Amino acid sequence: MVRDAANLAGYDIRKIKNKAFSSQYSEDQSWDTYGLTRIQYACGPKFLKDWINVDFYPPSTMEERYGMTNEHIYYQADLSLRQPFKDNSFSYAFAEDFIEHLSQADSILFLNECYRVLAKNGVLRLSFPSLEGVLKRHFSSSHMKDLQQGRKDAYERFDHLHFYSREELILVAEHIGFSGIQFLSFGHSEHEELKGLETREGQQDLNTYIELAK
Repeated sequence: MVRDAANLAGYDIRKIKNKAFSSQYSEDQSWDTYGLTRIQYACGPKFLKDWINVDFYPPSTMEERYGMTNEHIYYQADLSLRQPFKDNSFSYAFAEDFIEHLSQADSILFLNECYRVLAKNGVLRLSFPSLEGVLKRHFSSSHMKDLQQGRKDAYERFDHLHFYSREELILVAEHIGFSGIQFLSFGHSEHEELKGLETREGQQDLNTYIELAK
């Protein structure tokens, strides 16, 4: 019931109790990209054709729950660890409403790995609930009852761990080495490959949309 309500609200609860795979990948381990140069992280049920789709769920779950077919390229991976792809593998990367499910430390590791697997001039597009949006939507009242409800709705209900502000994300991105940082709006991009990827139109007042170029 909780998961169904969350999905109807535009969220996807990603926590899985039993890991059915080895989550640590050696530096010389790399998976076949089949010549594809675009990767979608934490895809959930939103498979992109001609992209590498990655999430935490085993393939059987993606098939049974989300109707994944053999026309989609999918890998199961723990995105808080090393990504099993070669350096400079992708021209474009995308993640919608994922980074807030990571702790601050894990998100820094994830962004570093995104940078590593991106080719020169490659672009990572992120869509996520920002701290600015969360404060406005969930913590606009100073009454303790409302604040506790805000904590429940913003953090506990969907297993959210950390919300980046724009300033914080810029700091982390520049530290990692991203040279281009651009804030955009829902569905809009200068890159054709990154246009119209977002699916949660109702979160435009909550989310930040950013592209980080290597």
